Amino acid sequence: MEDEIFKALKACPLYQGLQEEQLKKIREVAHVKEFTRDALIFSEGEECRGFYLVVSGLVKIYKLSPEGREHILHQVRSGHSFAEAAMFAQQRYPASARAVARSRLLFFPKSLFLGLLRGNPELCFNIMGSMATYLRLLVSSIESLTLKSASARVSGYLLSLVPPEKRFPPTGSSIPLEVELPSKKHLIAKSLGISAETFSRVLKELQEKDLLVVRQSKILIRDIPQLQAQASSALG
Repeated sequence: MEDEIFKALKACPLYQGLQEEQLKKIREVAHVKEFTRDALIFSEGEECRGFYLVVSGLVKIYKLSPEGREHILHQVRSGHSFAEAAMFAQQRYPASARAVARSRLLFFPKSLFLGLLRGNPELCFNIMGSMATYLRLLVSSIESLTLKSASARVSGYLLSLVPPEKRFPPTGSSIPLEVELPSKKHLIAKSLGISAETFSRVLKELQEKDLLVVRQSKILIRDIPQLQAQASSALG
């Protein structure tokens, strides 16, 4: 299990560039928590006692409308953290978190982690970068929900599953790349503000355009540049 934990720590943007000894100190302040599928991790408005890193599984971050309608803000995969912004802002959790699948998480208690930060400026800069990334994610999500067509939203989501170093192939190149949907299609659709039926229809349309091939939960992207062009299209 420890190998899996350190693999997630090394993959986490918060800890990029840190030495092995620094990662060991970070591991020492964290607790492993196991959650079954659909288990609540924390509720919106609950006092923030720390943040989490996904070691394995999948977590959805969501808000409920006054009518009880769920809106998924984003989903957190292995190697990514969540709720650190609430911890640094000394706020209550601004949204709820729930395990989409059986998940193993690392929990970082607020007091212990803040104490660790005081002697680690490099980690502080990484945290600042993570906050900036999260802000860009929120802005992009708002833009997508208000300005983008369903096709553009789905295309953009599929591109977000592509490793950063492979998102911009050489000019004139279109090497096929396979990605895997991290959760059920209806959950992904909900996070994009569209119905499950619309999500499936858009996948079919993109496949008919020869941009991708759908293989159940796996998607073969045949032409990344063309999919990027599709993702940039606005409503209209």
